[in-house]
Amino acid sequence: MSRTYLAKRGGTYYFRRVIPEALRPYFVTTTGRPRKEFMLSLGTKDLKEAKRLAERLAVKVSSVIAEAERKQAAGIKPNSGDGTKAMRDRWEQELHEYEEAQARERTVSISNAEWQLEEDSKPIIERLNKTLSELTPEDRILRQLMPADLFNPEIEKTREAQWREAAKQAVEGFGVNAEGALEAKSYPKIMSLFDRYLECNEITPKTLQSRRSVLENLIRFLNHDDASRITTPRLAEWRDDLRRQGLSPQTIGNRHLSVVKTVLAVGVEYGLIEKNVALDVSKPLVRRTVLREDKGFRPDEVSLILKAASGVHSGNHSPETILARRWIPWVCAYTGARVNEITQLREGDILKRDGIWCIQITPDAGPVKNRKLRIVPLHEHLIALGLTDLAVLESEKPLFYDPEKGRGGKSRSHSSKVGERLAEWVRAIGVNDPNVQPNHAWRHLLKTRGREAGIPEGVLDKIEGHASPTVGGGYGGYTIVTLKRGIDKLPRFEID
Repeated sequence: MSRTYLAKRGGTYYFRRVIPEALRPYFVTTTGRPRKEFMLSLGTKDLKEAKRLAERLAVKVSSVIAEAERKQAAGIKPNSGDGTKAMRDRWEQELHEYEEAQARERTVSISNAEWQLEEDSKPIIERLNKTLSELTPEDRILRQLMPADLFNPEIEKTREAQWREAAKQAVEGFGVNAEGALEAKSYPKIMSLFDRYLECNEITPKTLQSRRSVLENLIRFLNHDDASRITTPRLAEWRDDLRRQGLSPQTIGNRHLSVVKTVLAVGVEYGLIEKNVALDVSKPLVRRTVLREDKGFRPDEVSLILKAASGVHSGNHSPETILARRWIPWVCAYTGARVNEITQLREGDILKRDGIWCIQITPDAGPVKNRKLRIVPLHEHLIALGLTDLAVLESEKPLFYDPEKGRGGKSRSHSSKVGERLAEWVRAIGVNDPNVQPNHAWRHLLKTRGREAGIPEGVLDKIEGHASPTVGGGYGGYTIVTLKRGIDKLPRFEID
C-alpha cells in the first residue's frame, strides 16, 4: 500500500485521511456539520505497529468513501432520505467496531509482551536475590539499580497476581474460532440495547438526547461498551464519580441510574445479559438543608417578577423576547403550567371554547409531558391585562420565538431556550435564592393558592396537567365551565 495516512500527536500515531470536499456532506459529525477528515487514534507509539493498523483501517475507510462516490455519481443528495443516512450510520458503526476491536487487540498484545518481559526477568531477579556480600561487584551494582520491591516475596506475589488478572481481563473479549485463531467475540453493546428499547417505546427528541448523553457518559467512564461486562461495583464507582462532578443525588438517581436500569432490563429480557446489575446500585442519599418553607415563590418574589414583567414594553431585544418577559410569568402564575408548555404557545393556541377564553397546551406545538392536549381557561385578570389581544385564529406562528432565527448546532428546541433565558432574566432582576426554581416555582405557588381558595384538588391537577393519584380520579372529566369556575376563585395578584 503506497499511503499509510499516518499522523503523530504527542508521540502517539493516528490514522488521518482527508475526505474530498465534494463528499463531505455524506459524512456528518455529531453536530450535523460536514466531516472534513477521519482522525482515529491507533493507540501506539511504535511506527511499525502503527503502519500495520493504519493499512487495515485504510481499507475500511476507502470502502465508505467509494460508496459515497457512487452515491454522488448517481446524483443522490446526502439528505435525500434514500438510504444515504443508513450509509452514514453504517460507516460510523463499522469504524466504531473496528476501533473497539483494535483496542482489544492492542491490549492483548501489550499484556502478553509485558507478561513475557516479567517472565524473562525472573532468572535475573533470582540471581540477584541474595545479600550484598554474596554478590559479585557487578551484580551488587545491578542490584542497587533495580527497584527494591522486586526482591520482596510478598510484593512479588501481589504483582504476579495483578499481571494474571490483567491478562485475564485483556482476553475476556476474545474467543477461538473454528481454525483455532483468536478473534473478537460478539457482545451486547450498550447502545444496541438502547436501540431495542426505542423500537418498542416512543420518547420525545429531548428525552432521547438526554438518555443518549447518559449512556455515552457511562461508556466513556467504563472505557468499553459491552453491557455484559458491567458490574455493580463499577456502576457504584460511576455514581460516585458523578457525585464528585457536582451532580445532585436526584439527578443521578432519577436520570442516570434510571436510564441504565431500563437499558439493562432490555438485555435481560432478550437473554443477552444474565442480570440487571444496576438494580443493586443505590441512589445517592444526601440530606439537604431546607431553608424555605415550600418551593413556591414568596409574596415579595411574586411582586418583583410580575412588576418587572408588566414594565417590559420595549428595549434592545427581539419582539419575541419582549413578549416572553411580558407574558410568560403572568400566564404561569395563573395556570401553574410548565414553563416550556407556555414558551411554545402559538397565536392560535389562545382561543375560545364554549364561549370561554382558554389556552390550549398541545403536543402539536411541542413536547408535552403526558403527550395529551390540555385546555386551560384563562383567569379573568389575564383577560383584563390584554393577553387575548395576541390571539390569531388557527395561526401556527409561535408567540415567543422566531423559528427562522435558529443558529443550528446542538439539537435544542427554541422553546426550551426561551425558558432558560427567562430563568436567567428572573435571576438577574433579583430572585437569586438558590432554593427556589425561577420558572417551576409558579406550579407550586398555584397549588398553594388554589387550596387556600378552596379549589378542589382534582380541578387543580387538571389545570396543571398532573395525573390523578387515585384510580377513581381517572374516571369522568372536568368541563371547561368547571375549570373556569375553579380558576376564577384565585384572587388577583396585587402588585401596586
